[in-house]
Amino acid sequence: MEESADFMYKSAERTAALRIVRDGVGYDLRHLFSGVEVYRPTARKKLQRQEHVHDVYHVVLFLRGEGIFNFRGREIGYRPGVLALTGPGQPHVFGPYEPEEEETEYWSFTFDLVDAEGRPLTYSFAELLSRWWGVEKGELDLTPRALSRAELQRVRDALDHAVALKMMREAFPRPQEAATVLDLLAVLLGVCHSGNPERPGKVSPRLFQAAALLDDDLLGRWSVADLAHVAAMSRAHFLRSFKQVFGETPMRRSRRRRLEYAVKMLEQGGCSFKEVAAATGFCDEFHFSKAFKAEFEECPSIFLNRLRQFRL
Repeated sequence: MEESADFMYKSAERTAALRIVRDGVGYDLRHLFSGVEVYRPTARKKLQRQEHVHDVYHVVLFLRGEGIFNFRGREIGYRPGVLALTGPGQPHVFGPYEPEEEETEYWSFTFDLVDAEGRPLTYSFAELLSRWWGVEKGELDLTPRALSRAELQRVRDALDHAVALKMMREAFPRPQEAATVLDLLAVLLGVCHSGNPERPGKVSPRLFQAAALLDDDLLGRWSVADLAHVAAMSRAHFLRSFKQVFGETPMRRSRRRRLEYAVKMLEQGGCSFKEVAAATGFCDEFHFSKAFKAEFEECPSIFLNRLRQFRL
């Protein structure tokens, strides 16, 4: 991974609900790009284009036009309502390559999953949905096909919301965005399942709203009771749901986030430990230092000494 991307991974907000763990290694969902692709009429001759492969996932929904695209060595016809899903290692070329008489339009949402070193997860799309929602991979059919009217409406709505997130290129979805991405994945599972399984329960968007409030609260003022009220849950239900989705308790997340911000303040310099403690919701230097050491296994003074030596 390039240095800038590596820095971005370490500093970005990531949500455990969008993480896959394989062999003890966590892979976080990273948004690469999304939007509306439009191909206008052209008189060019048919081109034999080379399919390409990469370690990303594409969600493509054709909404206008008719033509041919390539998928895993085959030519497949598209028309409005055709859904195509591709994953790492699957050759493909979207977009028409025959003479067109009308505009072709498709919506796309593209992402990958990477670990802290930038190594990609190479599950197929079917394996990804299987791991995410706990269904058998053999029950999923991801062959490109035309959706029914009801399926098309569900996929179009979910994809429209995901494309509208306006996330930066190569950005990890924030808690308030994660609900939309999870909703898209849940809808895709629903239309790709060959049977009639029990549908996975959607994570309440209010839970992500509570997490967003917690992340913005550098002074640690939000109580569990207040956050549960925001999420419209009982205190016990909120605590269970929060840990299940984010992998940690609300107070653990709050302390970690505030200490991460304290590290940034120390790196920028110009602030005493007392000022950093006050800015991050700790009652005094002693409690700040104790929490810092518990989180990072060294006290703030040793951290600063290492930082100064590194800069020298």
